[in-house]
Amino acid sequence: MTALSHSNFLQALGWAVLNSLWQLALLWVVYQLITAVFKINKPAQKSSLSILFLYAGFAWFIFTFISIAADKSAAISSDYIGLMNIDGNQAVNNWLHTALPIASLLYLLLLVLPALNFIRNFRYVQVIRRYGISKADVKWRMFVQKVGSHMGINKPVQVWMSELITSPVTIGYLKPVILLPLAAMNHLSVEQTEAVLLHELSHIRRFDYLTNLITRIIQTILYFNPFVKAFTNIIEREREKSCDEMVIQFQYEPHGYASALLALEKVSGLTRQSLTVPVSGNKRNELLNRVESILGIQKKKGIPFNRIAGVLAGILCLIAFNALLLLGKPAGKANAAPGLFTEFTSPLLFSPGAEAGNVPEIVSTPEIKSNTIINHPTEDKTVAQPAGTAANPERQYVPVTDKLASNGSPASPFVNVNFVQNMLPVLNAKEEAQIHAAVAASRQVLAEGAWKVVEDKIADAMTSAEKNEVKIAYKKAISKTNLNKIEANLRLAYDQINWPKINSQLETAITEIKLDSVQQVYNIAIENLAGLQKELALTDDHSNPDTDITLRAVEEKKKEIEKAASKIRAVRTRKVIHL
Repeated sequence: MTALSHSNFLQALGWAVLNSLWQLALLWVVYQLITAVFKINKPAQKSSLSILFLYAGFAWFIFTFISIAADKSAAISSDYIGLMNIDGNQAVNNWLHTALPIASLLYLLLLVLPALNFIRNFRYVQVIRRYGISKADVKWRMFVQKVGSHMGINKPVQVWMSELITSPVTIGYLKPVILLPLAAMNHLSVEQTEAVLLHELSHIRRFDYLTNLITRIIQTILYFNPFVKAFTNIIEREREKSCDEMVIQFQYEPHGYASALLALEKVSGLTRQSLTVPVSGNKRNELLNRVESILGIQKKKGIPFNRIAGVLAGILCLIAFNALLLLGKPAGKANAAPGLFTEFTSPLLFSPGAEAGNVPEIVSTPEIKSNTIINHPTEDKTVAQPAGTAANPERQYVPVTDKLASNGSPASPFVNVNFVQNMLPVLNAKEEAQIHAAVAASRQVLAEGAWKVVEDKIADAMTSAEKNEVKIAYKKAISKTNLNKIEANLRLAYDQINWPKINSQLETAITEIKLDSVQQVYNIAIENLAGLQKELALTDDHSNPDTDITLRAVEEKKKEIEKAASKIRAVRTRKVIHL
């Protein structure tokens, strides 16, 4: 059992098989919504859309398998992330970790049956292509050649009479062949035979043999998936209706063509092969709908129960997988956001994550996470070195309570016997100055950044003088903000901090603040000069008799300040690249 659970191939295959159920269910729901919203009713469009979604679902299955198998460490783990990931739920993860390899083996064993059926059908096609055939009448060969070229079929199409089939079929893609049943063709008129041949030519024009072969391969591999079967049924039904529409477009008599289909159905009996493309289809219950469509019989539109049932089945499948993840969820994760589509961390797949116990914990601030015991250099008592700090044997640590007491804050008189005290590193004078400078710069950046938000909200409600008074009061309040926690965190993580980068970022932020202040002063000066210039222009005074102010001097000073302001704007918008 251990060897199975650690098999990379079986784990990846199990996850891919499990994912394919909800993946195809999601595509099925999307297909139903698209056809309903955009009112897609033409058989050719519905057939093409079904093929697209089926192939996309199979490609998704292959991508899931390859992406998980490529990561060997992930494939043998017990956690997973994906479209419907819910935090926690370790019980379900462990169960899947054990059960998926067994399910993969069972899947491979049962795959033998559909694979043998596919091989049998493939051999049957090769047999009817080589044995029991004879040349068709020359008029039918000439008809196929003429109509085929008119339909844009560039490949030569062969027509043969066969003794081994009971219904006209089309086989081959590179060298397409139309086989006509020798016994059944005697019961059809000339026009009916031409309509049947035109139907088969429509299959060739649509490349139905190739798409049918690929569809059968997908259906063989994903034999367990009901939504693959649903897409396959739509493809078969709509492709036959599309070919029927082509026959009617060539002005063949609908009643005669429908009679030909019924006559061929009577002769064909129960003989059906999935790799061939017969004229009467692979299902009897669909023939009645085709005949009604050919004859133009319009049924009264009712509630589409099949479509509603299909959509509900897809939605229930998605909900079932989401509920599976909710089962056994730990109580500690109860406040996680439940429901569908809660996380989008992987390309829409359940994939294994990290092994339980090896998941690195990410914390926003350094915390005491280990009980590594060290001896304090000055006191004879046991203290705990903070986990997550860089190993520095020369660094000394003091208890947090002692550090606070040295700063003037009273230490608590009560001591918890089982409490392991948090430790702050002892820094030298230069390091302490760096800490204080960083905190002061952070306070300044915080004050200016917060003031911008406030200023935007009161921009139109106060005058400039009122805003200046509010700004002074606001900065005083910010200056009283207690940043001791930030300072303590900086001390704890001092050896891990990239100080050149931090200093560069703080210096850049402070420089921007200074530039904002200077730019604001320049803007006010420009406004004042513009007002003075306007007054002088309105009174036709080119100078103020009581002062040395002249209109020309005002204009020159305004241009000088505007030039300086434009330089500041250029500096602020210039991108800085740190090497």
